Amino acid sequence: MAFLKNLAFGFYMSVLAVAAEIVGLAYYFQNQKTATYGNLAINLVTLWGGIIGIALIALLVVLSPMKVMRARIMRSLADIAYVVISVLFMWGMAVLVADRVNLFAGVLTFNKNPQTMADTRSAVIAIVAMLIAVIFALLSSFMRMSKTEE
Repeated sequence: MAFLKNLAFGFYMSVLAVAAEIVGLAYYFQNQKTATYGNLAINLVTLWGGIIGIALIALLVVLSPMKVMRARIMRSLADIAYVVISVLFMWGMAVLVADRVNLFAGVLTFNKNPQTMADTRSAVIAIVAMLIAVIFALLSSFMRMSKTEE
């Protein structure tokens, strides 16, 4: 119970970033199986960027209340990890947008039927969820995860 009392606002922002990235990846996989976007290959930057970013956040959440994080070098590594997380999330989202932008234009110009609009909707939800994950990851980088951090 002491662990829960020791959590700071940055922890909750990190959890929201992970949740948003998981939602974005889930909609990305759903969008990959649609008729409109199914011919595009799964982009490894989007996939592994999200997975590695989530793993880094989990590592920071586990290590933040520990005494090992009070060392100067570990705090510096944690700061670098926050930057890496934000870059990975943003890079994955940018690649997703780049993959989908031409098909967005085609769907919205020529193939505007209910099926293609539903396919496009799942792509837009994935992009927005990943953007929200980027914002939460950036905000959590400015906040403490644990009240015992200096």
